[in-house]
Amino acid sequence: MRTEKRFLVAGTILLGAWLSGCGGAGSPAGPAVGGWTETVVIPTYPVGPASEFPHFGRREIYPYTRQDDMSFDRRDMGYEAYVLQNEYLRIEVLPALGGRLFAMYDRVTGQDALYRQVSIKPGLVGLRGAWISGGIEWNFPRGHSVTTYDTVSCQLLRHDDGSASIVVGDTERAFRVSWTVQLRLRPGRAFVETRIICRNPTAVAHSASWWSNAGFPANDQTQIIFPFNKVTGHGGEGLSDWPVRQGTDMSWYKEYPRATSIFRAAGEEDFMAAYDHGQDLGLAQWADRHVMPGRKWWTWGTSDAGMRWARTLSDDARPYVEIQSGYPLTQGEDFEMQPHEEREFLEYWMPVTRIGPPARINPEAVVRLTVEKGVATVGVLPTGRIDRARIELSAGGRLLGRWQQTISPAAAFKADCPLGGADPGEVWLRVSDQAGRLVVAHRYGHYAASEPLIEPRPRRWWEDGGRRPEPEKLELATERIKQGSFAEAKQVLEGLLAAPGKDVDADAVRYYLGVAEAGLGRSDAALAHWDAVAASSKLKNAAVMEGAKLLLAAGKWQQAVERLQPLTTSRPAHALAQVYAAVALRQLGRKQQAEAQLRQALRRDPLMLLGQVELAVLEGRGLEGLSALRDEQSRIEAAAVCMEIRQYETAERLLRPAAGAVGSATAAYLRAYVAELAGDAGEAARLRKEAARSSVRGCMPSRREELAAVEAALRADPKDANAHYLAGLVLHGKNRPAEAIEHWREAAALGHTQGQTRRGRLLPRAGGGAGPRGHAGLRRPRPRLPAGRADGQAREHAGACGGQAAAEARAGPSVGAGVLRRRPVRRRGEGLSFAAVPRGRGRIPAARRLRRGPDGPGHDPPGGRAEPAGPGRPGRGHGLSREPRHRPAGPGRRRRHDSLLARGRTQQPRPSRRGEKGVV
Repeated sequence: MRTEKRFLVAGTILLGAWLSGCGGAGSPAGPAVGGWTETVVIPTYPVGPASEFPHFGRREIYPYTRQDDMSFDRRDMGYEAYVLQNEYLRIEVLPALGGRLFAMYDRVTGQDALYRQVSIKPGLVGLRGAWISGGIEWNFPRGHSVTTYDTVSCQLLRHDDGSASIVVGDTERAFRVSWTVQLRLRPGRAFVETRIICRNPTAVAHSASWWSNAGFPANDQTQIIFPFNKVTGHGGEGLSDWPVRQGTDMSWYKEYPRATSIFRAAGEEDFMAAYDHGQDLGLAQWADRHVMPGRKWWTWGTSDAGMRWARTLSDDARPYVEIQSGYPLTQGEDFEMQPHEEREFLEYWMPVTRIGPPARINPEAVVRLTVEKGVATVGVLPTGRIDRARIELSAGGRLLGRWQQTISPAAAFKADCPLGGADPGEVWLRVSDQAGRLVVAHRYGHYAASEPLIEPRPRRWWEDGGRRPEPEKLELATERIKQGSFAEAKQVLEGLLAAPGKDVDADAVRYYLGVAEAGLGRSDAALAHWDAVAASSKLKNAAVMEGAKLLLAAGKWQQAVERLQPLTTSRPAHALAQVYAAVALRQLGRKQQAEAQLRQALRRDPLMLLGQVELAVLEGRGLEGLSALRDEQSRIEAAAVCMEIRQYETAERLLRPAAGAVGSATAAYLRAYVAELAGDAGEAARLRKEAARSSVRGCMPSRREELAAVEAALRADPKDANAHYLAGLVLHGKNRPAEAIEHWREAAALGHTQGQTRRGRLLPRAGGGAGPRGHAGLRRPRPRLPAGRADGQAREHAGACGGQAAAEARAGPSVGAGVLRRRPVRRRGEGLSFAAVPRGRGRIPAARRLRRGPDGPGHDPPGGRAEPAGPGRPGRGHGLSREPRHRPAGPGRRRRHDSLLARGRTQQPRPSRRGEKGVV
């Protein structure tokens, strides 16, 4: 069932009316791409509301909370879908599911090129819990990210060449880094062009990775086209030849009984594909390997365990494989994203049909070249129309066959040609256009090889039972800056600057010393340090940006424009620098120049928060309806950025509750702080009283500006219990637990009863009494057992849902005393339900075995060790191995509060002073 809002993208689409000049020059190759939104009704197993309590567990996700309230109840639910369609393809994007490319439909053959789900049936796989398979998932800065099952920003755009785009993106709250994916359909082209921008707008470096994760249906006739000579497993552990291993062609899905990840480890090709020989259907991907080097494919395996996951994640129990592209090379490593770095990737996804298995892929064409019994089979599927294409097959300088005809995505070419005794290894296929320009060329069986791109991984400290090494001083100082402990960071950095070691980056020391000085309010000293950073340093752009922000905050508009000029005039221009320059130009009254800067920045990243806000302010428009401001958290993020550069009027507008809505306590404290900074003490006092009376349930502050706001409230009223509680959350999230506990003690002493944290430092229960060992008694939701469901089926679902229920329910009667009983579990808003759990003790060894997978250690991938973790970060992926492997605690390591998978309770620290209210 679909309810459509249809229009041609040639019309005005949201911000697209002014985004001209994005496409190529010349007349379009076909009719303008159509675009619309529609409501798509999909059978869904709904996930309950995200937890209202902070989560400080082993899988650190704060300020996000868990999405693990799974359901067996299937119901029809409507999803807003953004749709693009040209003469060859139709794509659908669902913003409510992380902006996932849900479907890519080949209109020529009537087939889905992606694994398209028949229902939304989540399992506990993502960082926050809920995750679905299928389509193409976007992962940044971590695998199966915090928004994979959440709503992200989305909009439709048109371009002058008749093409159109769906743009999805988000600013992640934990690291405050952002990502944008622009999916573009061009007239007359049978590919989806995907342009990705990852941005770190903060003053400190963050580790990150990007992976695009595409699902493709799998069966015994599915083959992975992976043109690399060496492969490895997660983390680059071990190398293996590809595709033949011990006499077996390992490119076939059927050869993998258990869950396996395989990564490119050597080879110089830019493409990969998955192909179903039975359906004559494939999915191909192309990206420049120098920019996006990572390639991976993943399978749950063909064993009962793999098929169990197929049943768990889909109503029709279809298995699938994943082909993934990303940066860096494997998912066992991250790259360091420098402050104010903007990193861009470009990739193409396309269906492959009617020619057979692809041998070579580029954005212009896919070709097949196979040889059997002395006969070559040639296939050419262009991604656009090629008039009078020249197709030649040759060997050793001898022409074997030549064809000339017009080909297109709707008119693929396929022919057989005898080799006449020629050596198959010398056979070349070349395709040119009528002007003689080479479109694609392929030599049978030959792919560019290379030496291994990875080095043997050194042993990690915990593998030898050692202690965690002390961090380098620069690393320690950077961590202190992230925590907001600027004085400590300054002390460490000044010592480094006075006596630098031989491996210390002096420019990095100067840069971060400037950040520390700025955090302490010493602008002149900060600017001096940033100006001393060498032009060749990787941190020079960050030094320019941070200095410009200080100049903007000081109202030195012209100096800010001049400082930013090297970044705004570079190619490509630094988009965020252009927005900051536009702020200064608007203040100088140079509105046309400001508008030009903003339009250029938003062409590159249409969902940039500050860019959309500043354009609306420049044009005198309201802030309602901006696609980047989809909820209160995005408005708070934009307001925090405005506060940094002292744009208090804009910040106050962003923090106002929407019409008919009630703002959160966090937003009220921020509004009060903005009013105080703007000189309105009366309004600040009024808003703080309002915030002190508000509910803090569901509030998850994490930003430095939020901490400053509640600290200002505590200076005004030290007995504000809400402010103490919220300050504790921010501090604990920044790894300052001792200070957080002091605030929570004070909140408890003041009678605060609303707030609880989950698996962390806990406040007393409502009524003032603390739970055992300070625990508030909040338990993990368990999978619900519907009436009539057999225990075996319940164990299967519980295993997919993970957690303690997974270990207990999957273990069944063989664990402990072997007696199954039904324990009532309170489920939010749904009364009592039951989960099948075993009675008795002695369950921990079995749980340890279960964490390695239901069928033992699993099938070794080509690199060696089995990897049940699946896509995403190692140990954070699929299966029962949802938690990272246990590591011995080292100095400075925060104590974790969730224990082994099978334990019936979390282990809490003992009270430091027994009997004192609120002490943990």
